[in-house]
Amino acid sequence: ACAMASIVANDGVFKRPFLLNEVKEANSEKIWWQPQQKSEKVIDPSTSKKLQEMMELTVHKGTARVIQKYM
Repeated sequence: ACAMASIVANDGVFKRPFLLNEVKEANSEKIWWQPQQKSEKVIDPSTSKKLQEMMELTVHKGTARVIQKYM
């Protein structure tokens, strides 16, 4: 579900999720960083836009209305 939501939010492009981009020492020296990963288009951007609209409608008018009080 997390990957699907990411694809929809990124206009149909899959970007592998990760927790950290980099780790730095106190002096800002990088001691570890996430290598750049290839992105892959997995659904058409127009399909992604339609899904975004459906997800928004679910929050505003559908079964996820209760979440509005947290926004």
